[in-house]
Amino acid sequence: MLVKLIKRIRGWCKKNIKIIILIIVLVTLTAIGGLRLKTELTGDPNLGNKLKPSLNPTATPEPLEKFSLSGWIPYWRAKDGVEYVLNNPNIFDQVLLAWYQIDKDFKLSRHNNIGEMPIEKLAAENQVYVTIGSDLKAEEFSKFLNNTERKATFIGDVVDLLNEWNIEGVDIDWETITPGDKEQYLTLLQNLSEGLGDGTKLSVTVYAQTGKSDQYKWAEVYDLKRISGIADQVRVMAYDLHNSVSGPGAISTFEWLREITTYSLKSVDKTKLIIGMPSYGYVWKNGQGQGQGFQYDEFIEYAKENKLSLRGRDSESGEEIYESSDGGTVGYLSGAKAVKEKMDVVRRLGINKFTIWHLGGTDLNLLHPLDEFY
Repeated sequence: MLVKLIKRIRGWCKKNIKIIILIIVLVTLTAIGGLRLKTELTGDPNLGNKLKPSLNPTATPEPLEKFSLSGWIPYWRAKDGVEYVLNNPNIFDQVLLAWYQIDKDFKLSRHNNIGEMPIEKLAAENQVYVTIGSDLKAEEFSKFLNNTERKATFIGDVVDLLNEWNIEGVDIDWETITPGDKEQYLTLLQNLSEGLGDGTKLSVTVYAQTGKSDQYKWAEVYDLKRISGIADQVRVMAYDLHNSVSGPGAISTFEWLREITTYSLKSVDKTKLIIGMPSYGYVWKNGQGQGQGFQYDEFIEYAKENKLSLRGRDSESGEEIYESSDGGTVGYLSGAKAVKEKMDVVRRLGINKFTIWHLGGTDLNLLHPLDEFY
């Protein structure tokens, strides 16, 4: 009986061989199509429909450079920031001391409330940069940029400071440059670079750019290609998509980070590009554009005192969302998980250097999720 059945099946197969081949082809194509769709959705055919940030997942990623982490220590959290770095040895490649400014007299000056700091100890374990900012308004800063004598004095003062401290370099973070002063700004960067000489590094911090019309109105002043040709490092402030003068929303989204990194790579040498990450939050009252910024520890305390509850994490940024019971007050906080996920997004684009704004009052869990990057 079994022998007869086998003979019948064999005979049927011979007569219908074309149909069998067609069925095999259709099944194979269907399987390949499903695998391709799954890969497009997740970046990994073995992850099912798990949602994760995915940036051009079908492309073969280039080998990443060694992971590098740096962070700014602002003058108002100097003690906390220095302690944080010293308590976490071998983590930060570079530490940027945001303690100096161009003051109202167009002189290089140190903020008054810093006190004595263990610079030598800090420099023994990390590459230390001094960040020079300015609180001058655009029209006041323009006068400095157009004052040849003051600019020459400034360059000499920077060189003297770096020699006194015996540190790695200087970071320029000037955020009120107008289009009319673009050339003066870029020329000063060039002159400063030449004045520093060999062995001393120049870092320049710039606004995030996407090349779109809705980017910060003066972002174009910070000519990425020319700055990349002048500086040793270009730090992009990839945060404040939503800020103190906007309505509520994420400080930086995955998609925005993708746009910033992709656009920056068109002009900035890949080895020089460093992407800034937020470790802070904003709170907006009554849904209006009068947000208030808080470092991580301050945000948690504010949320506790004002009875803001954690409602979950934003799917577009990984940030924690806090709300009052009536929904009138909303806060977004970029904590440890969000920072790690944002770095994952940028790493998929081939960039593995990051800088944190800012250290001091930082999420104590910030560094733990990053262990796998080292």
